[in-house]
Amino acid sequence: MTHLTVNAPRPWTSLDPFWLLLWRRTMSEPTLHSRKHPVYICRENGWDVGTRLVGDEGSGPTVIEITGFGERTMLAKAISHQGKPVAWGESSWTLRCRDWTVAE
Repeated sequence: MTHLTVNAPRPWTSLDPFWLLLWRRTMSEPTLHSRKHPVYICRENGWDVGTRLVGDEGSGPTVIEITGFGERTMLAKAISHQGKPVAWGESSWTLRCRDWTVAE
């Protein structure tokens, strides 16, 4: 009978931090249903003020432009919805309701 020791090394602890970071960047999570705050999602994806994102909640694509960040919140203004310009103004946005990607 083999006994495991409490101090046995775990396989993931022996990986170089560079490879862990690279793995994390290539295995990015979708924004839909993410439990992370919008600020953290933006940081992980390299989205900064001025970045335009597009996402579809099922009623047509919405394009937003990031205008600022708080400690946990993201401010953005809607640019268009269903291909038509909108003037919704700046407001706090969550990224959980759609899969957001950078607009081209």
